[in-house]
Amino acid sequence: MYSVPIYCVLCPSPTPCSPSAIINGRSAMGPDRGMQAVVTASAFTGLALLFVVIRCISRFCVIKQAGTEDYLAIVAILLSISTTVIIGLREHPNHE
Repeated sequence: MYSVPIYCVLCPSPTPCSPSAIINGRSAMGPDRGMQAVVTASAFTGLALLFVVIRCISRFCVIKQAGTEDYLAIVAILLSISTTVIIGLREHPNHE
């Protein structure tokens, strides 16, 4: 069977990846890349949380007119926080 080498953006080296490395993700990314993903996701989620809190304060408390988009922003930030937590737990599955 003929096998075509697979070059991917996840690998730091120019050597071809095996399909299992791409599917598993962990061996292709390495521990440093995983931690970078956790830090990046946490930073952007924190920034988004700040803006959603400011928006909610202004819409609920100041002008007292909240719309559907405000409630959807709250749902979206909760989903973003849960995604960030899942990324963090995937990177560090055991805290023992």
